[in-house]
Amino acid sequence: MFKYKKMKTVIVNLSAAFCLLSSASYANATTQHSRSIAMIKSQSPKQGVEQLLLQTPSSKTRALAFKGMKRQQVIDARLLQPELVTKSSQPSAASLNYYSDFAIYSAFSELLFDQDDDGFYQRFSVTFDADILSAYPNQQALVFADLYLSQNGGPWLLYFTTDSFAITGQDSTDAFEVVTQLDTGYNTDHYDVLIDLYQVGVSEPVATYSANDTNALYALPLESRDYDPEYVVIEYVEHYQTHSGGIGLLMLAALVLLALRRAIVSLTVVN
Repeated sequence: MFKYKKMKTVIVNLSAAFCLLSSASYANATTQHSRSIAMIKSQSPKQGVEQLLLQTPSSKTRALAFKGMKRQQVIDARLLQPELVTKSSQPSAASLNYYSDFAIYSAFSELLFDQDDDGFYQRFSVTFDADILSAYPNQQALVFADLYLSQNGGPWLLYFTTDSFAITGQDSTDAFEVVTQLDTGYNTDHYDVLIDLYQVGVSEPVATYSANDTNALYALPLESRDYDPEYVVIEYVEHYQTHSGGIGLLMLAALVLLALRRAIVSLTVVN
């Protein structure tokens, strides 16, 4: 019996590892590319979108590890790689509670840039407010979020993972904003958004919020930059050339010839 259980455990681990490798291959094969910048709105000054896109997230490894993978693949992969809290990054031990309940109180999106003015945007933002449901109003926790896009009801595909950030109780001032620029591979269509919230140190999502919960994340008109060319207005100016000067000279010449003819006729009659 012991050998059977041990063999079963090995088989399960190998299957999970195979799933992770297959998912990673899928992520590397995808042709969709986007750039996202995240910030806690209450702790960072509001900057221009261009400045945000030039910044580099402090955790590229996490942000890119599972990008492009389906949601269930990401969840399965995170079970194999649980995030651990480090002493240097966690809030004070007295303020942490690893068994609290979490919720995403609200979320909304904002369409930011549409270069060809066709109503489909290459740049957008998603802002969400994550809360701790606790009897202690100042309860804190470290969390991060996975953000997914679904094209017209298709599978949820991961497009960004945030860095770890701290939230406090049900405080509304720790809302988190993610600004995203879609570069390539996103067809002109309507996309839904889903947010999975993780507590650092916990391998499964502790809260989920999506287009099923609010119309603000439903059917966003999006397209990547390669489908959003610059709109150029070409003005056609017609030039009309007048020939009034030439006509005047011809008339003058005709009058001269007519006068000469009359003079010649007059001389002939006299003779």
